Amino acid sequence: MAASHHAGDRLRRRGQGSGRPGNRAGGPRAARRRRPAFNIEIGSAVIDPEAILLRVHPDGPVRQIRDGIRSAIGDVLGEVPERAEGFPPHVSVAYSAGDGPAEPVAQALAGLDLTPARARISSAELIVLHRDHQMYEWESFATVPLG
Repeated sequence: MAASHHAGDRLRRRGQGSGRPGNRAGGPRAARRRRPAFNIEIGSAVIDPEAILLRVHPDGPVRQIRDGIRSAIGDVLGEVPERAEGFPPHVSVAYSAGDGPAEPVAQALAGLDLTPARARISSAELIVLHRDHQMYEWESFATVPLG
């Protein structure tokens, strides 16, 4: 399993070109040396204003991978377009396409008794994320094998 959106950063914001820096300075390969593959549990749902997220535990390894990739992006681009703080490691399971009450979603989630899923994270995927068509869309930019 690859740590996807939850381990990556946006390289492009709406209207800012492709965000592809090319293969300069080794890119995110430097992050691979800092962390082996690891296991996580995916569970407890969180309602975000734009999505339903599942928390990742432990979140430390995901944060370390993200920090390493952010560092490599900074080395290549000179700046990182996404904020370092405020990122909760998660798996997104649903996105909101419009405004509406959160209460029905909260009630549906409260009625569930779910066993956390377990996953082995053996790579991190850096993605180009945008919302050009009123929805999240992404494409793979680079994959960093772990281990």
